[in-house]
Amino acid sequence: MTQTLFVNEPFNGTPGDALGAASPGWQKVPGVTGDAFITSGGDRLRFSGSTLYYLSSAPAPGPDYSATIDLYIASTTSGPGVGVAVRLAGNAQTYYLARLLIGTGIQLYRVLGGTSTLLGSAPYSAVAGAMLRLRLDASGSALNVYVDDAPTPVISAIDTAIPDAGYVGIRSINAASQLLIESLTATSESAAGVVTNGFAAPNGAASVGQVGAPAASGSAAASPEGVGAAASAGMATTSAGARAAAAG
Repeated sequence: MTQTLFVNEPFNGTPGDALGAASPGWQKVPGVTGDAFITSGGDRLRFSGSTLYYLSSAPAPGPDYSATIDLYIASTTSGPGVGVAVRLAGNAQTYYLARLLIGTGIQLYRVLGGTSTLLGSAPYSAVAGAMLRLRLDASGSALNVYVDDAPTPVISAIDTAIPDAGYVGIRSINAASQLLIESLTATSESAAGVVTNGFAAPNGAASVGQVGAPAASGSAAASPEGVGAAASAGMATTSAGARAAAAG
């Protein structure tokens, strides 16, 4: 399906500026204490602790869309995590998150009112100095996570708990300068305009071609998850890809 760009965020700005000052459309989710800043080079985003932002100036045009971050891996010290969120409720910690957690791998989470449920994971060997492109697709109840433009998702899951379109967001866990976001884009079939640096561009949206193609049959290994709390929150089934991806 042909997708249209509705967010194009290069995270350019004055070195040291907080994200909300450099790109005014970004807002911190209430209750979050960490922060995000433009790097000394003026062209990437670094973090201070654990934080969660959403792009308030670009509500998603519908619940089916994709969000992609380009992530620079400055260090492979275990512990920090950075990821991209979709269907994020601006005033609450409710969203789907695809992230890289150094020392663990790629993970897909559902966060519902601040309660996290792991929907799938895949190994990933981080390399210092390398770039990682991480994309999260949401289409109906289907969630797919892609690494470095590979045609097959490394994680696939089915979940019905968060149906609303919400916003695109970014999330950091215990991060400082180990993981830096270079850019974020988001695409949708129903987008009508593009937001760059937190502002709506005057010339409308730009086509970015084919994204979100379905995985080939048998490309992800089935991985049944537990029942109980997860099932009651709306998770039908989950499956996790088992492909290890080397950075770079």
